[in-house]
Amino acid sequence: MKNNLVREAIRAFNNESGCKAKYVNGHFLLGDLSLKVTLAVQAIDNAIVSLLNHDEKSSSIIVTRYVSPKNAQLLKGMDIAFIDLAGNAFINKLPLFIFVQGRPTAPTNSKSTIRAFNKTGLKVIFAFLCNPGLENLAYREIAAASGVALGVIGKIFEDLTDKGFLRKRGKKTFSLVNKEELLNRWVSAYSEQLKPGLLLGKYKYPKIRDYSSAQELMGSDFLWSGEIAGEILTNHLIAKKGIVYVKSDIDQLAIKLRLQKDVDGNIEVIKRFWKFETQGNQGVAPEILVYADLMTSGLERNIETAGKLYETRIKAVLT
Repeated sequence: MKNNLVREAIRAFNNESGCKAKYVNGHFLLGDLSLKVTLAVQAIDNAIVSLLNHDEKSSSIIVTRYVSPKNAQLLKGMDIAFIDLAGNAFINKLPLFIFVQGRPTAPTNSKSTIRAFNKTGLKVIFAFLCNPGLENLAYREIAAASGVALGVIGKIFEDLTDKGFLRKRGKKTFSLVNKEELLNRWVSAYSEQLKPGLLLGKYKYPKIRDYSSAQELMGSDFLWSGEIAGEILTNHLIAKKGIVYVKSDIDQLAIKLRLQKDVDGNIEVIKRFWKFETQGNQGVAPEILVYADLMTSGLERNIETAGKLYETRIKAVLT
């Protein structure tokens, strides 16, 4: 299956670029150029982290299903070669320079993709990833935890089972499987589909370095994500911006913290979309959400921090 994905991506690359690349023994070959294939089956995120950790930028090429224009620019800026099934590509190896972005992902007739990875499905997947074993509770409890209507849970179960992310263990028992791949798909889809509609505004917050006092003032309805949460959880960067997820009214938050509305502000305020309680996380959002916000920020230092967060706090939960 993986070899087929690579060959299909190379075929799309050849059609788009007019080149005659081929796949031999785990390498992308084009004339005298040989790049080791780094496969990211559903999304680019963990592949980027792997390349950063192992300093393989110059000798590898990412092969994945789809690279969005935003991620294409990110990879180009980091000089990381990639190709995808839509024909998007970046290779900068003298004397060769190829950059194709904006080709749309291939359409699908699968209703399961629409249901499991639309806004509603993404909320359920998030609840599953954050709460191991939730998939075996009653549908009513799953709906309450994820903040969705009870009637959609059965369809999402069907879709995730068809996609290979839920496995039936008994008459009424399921296991969430292929969690790393599911997380990758969720991160990409959350950033593009769910998160934009939750944005309540951008604000200027002069006291951003005093983030602990802000959290104490606002209480449990106020959870940090993005760079501030990355700093709290990994101590790997000094936050310059932040994301906050809130339950309460945005006006109350702005008054208490003296926020000033600013389209270029250093704080994004986002409406909390999950209903389950988060505990013991030092005033930050669920770690998987922090990881997603860091990975999709477009900043290399945030991606490095996301990699550390993944290795130290998330990876073990997904096994």
